[in-house]
Amino acid sequence: MNAAIHEAVIANDNNSNIAVAVDGTWHKRGYSSLNGVVCATSVEKGKVIDFEALTKYCSSCKGKKNHVKIVLKITKDSVGNGMSGVLSIFQRSETSRKACYTQYLGDGDSKGFLTIKKEAKVYGDTEVEKLECVGHVQKRMGTRLRNILKMSKGIKLADGKIFRDVDG
Repeated sequence: MNAAIHEAVIANDNNSNIAVAVDGTWHKRGYSSLNGVVCATSVEKGKVIDFEALTKYCSSCKGKKNHVKIVLKITKDSVGNGMSGVLSIFQRSETSRKACYTQYLGDGDSKGFLTIKKEAKVYGDTEVEKLECVGHVQKRMGTRLRNILKMSKGIKLADGKIFRDVDG
C-alpha cells in the first residue's frame, strides 16, 4: 500500500495532499453483520492505499452477559456504520502513509465525511474537500423524482390537467 501512496503522490506532481475514494461494506446486508471493512483508494491511480477492518465480535463476551451489554453500547454508533473506520484511516494518514487525504470522494449517503470535516478536523486548519460522484448524485436525484411522482399522482394542476404517471 505504501507503493500505491507513492504512485498517487507522484501522479499529483509530488504533492502529498491527495484525493481518496472511501467506501465500506459489511459481510451481510443490513445490521446483522458482525464484520466489515472500510477502504480508501487513490482517485488518481485507483489503487487501495489504506483499509480498516471492523468487527462487532468480541471474544471476551463469550459467556459474560454484562460484557456483551457494554460492548454493544460502545460499538452501536461507531463501528455499526463505518464512521470509526473512515476516521481511523484519515487520522493515521500523516504518520503511517506520509500523506494527507484532502479530497474525499464518497457515496454521498454516509456520515463519514461529516465526521472527518466537522467532528474530528483530522488535519487541523487544512480543509478536506468533498468531491461528488455524478453517478451517486444521479441515483439520489432519480429516486427523489420517482417518489415525487408517486406522491403527486392524481393531483389536479392549475391548467386543469391531472398529474399522472409518465406512462399514463
